[in-house]
Amino acid sequence: MASLARLAVGTVQPGASSTALVGALAECLRRCGANVQQFHSRAVLADGHSECATIGRARHLDSWLMDAATCREVFAHGTPDGGLGLVEGAFEPGSGRTPLRSECLTPRDSVWPASTTDACARLETLCRWLDLPRLVVLDAALLNVCHLPSLPADTNGLLLIGLENVTAAARLETQLSALWGVPVLGWLDRAAMSKYSSGIRNSGSIEAAYWQAMLADSLERSLKIDALIRLTTARRWPDVLLRLFRQRTIDRSPCIAIAHDEVFDGYFQETLDLLELHGARLEVFSPLRDEALPAGTDVVYIGGGGVEQHAAALAENTCMTLALRE
Repeated sequence: MASLARLAVGTVQPGASSTALVGALAECLRRCGANVQQFHSRAVLADGHSECATIGRARHLDSWLMDAATCREVFAHGTPDGGLGLVEGAFEPGSGRTPLRSECLTPRDSVWPASTTDACARLETLCRWLDLPRLVVLDAALLNVCHLPSLPADTNGLLLIGLENVTAAARLETQLSALWGVPVLGWLDRAAMSKYSSGIRNSGSIEAAYWQAMLADSLERSLKIDALIRLTTARRWPDVLLRLFRQRTIDRSPCIAIAHDEVFDGYFQETLDLLELHGARLEVFSPLRDEALPAGTDVVYIGGGGVEQHAAALAENTCMTLALRE
């Protein structure tokens, strides 16, 4: 059996988001030498990807679209040797351990958004299939200590966001550790989160990296990094039989031109990997700015994107229109 560092991070509160914290957490782990690969727990492409189509980006797992063996293979393939796979998503309220009950402590009866209950892809299922340690993100702004949410089964730690200050963080950490017996491994205050949100909203890729580093600096001050690393590396990983991601040899490598710019960015990295493993040569072009396709193009691959927002500019690129027709 090999070793593969891994971790699942998810929310349990309706309306809470773990995206910013997970990005900061990944940056903190990279600063400690970990080669982090992030995974989404559902195969849904978000808007506004800025990464190049042929370089590393967030990967995807999905317990509805994939069986257990496929998820293990995708996870093992996507996590680099000696790296750390970080799976982000949302745990279902009430799916695991029963919350402590007292006169003041009862589970919150909240309606979970239909978009998550209707979706069959479940982070909890991935945790079982991949034997992932679980970290739960709690938003203090949405938390009522008299109506605490349920934690997933075998929760290994908590990460807190939306706190007013250090005093509030210490108070909540003491309360939750005493009630649940689960350690708080780090937290972010509300001011840092607000500054990050306003800064990232209109940032390009270079500015986004700055704001991500700023948020990581804030998290790093409270993060119990040694405990976190021990948690991610404490489990063995069984050998995975490669069925999909196997190198193929062909007589001629077709050239696949991939449309990628601010208009077209809807791609799954796993698909691009499979094309290359099956012998294709991938070249990137911009339908918005380029006048011709890459030399030797055999196939044009156009992913999803916000075409309606750039229709006029695309239509004005008559050279590219002609190249595609030819």
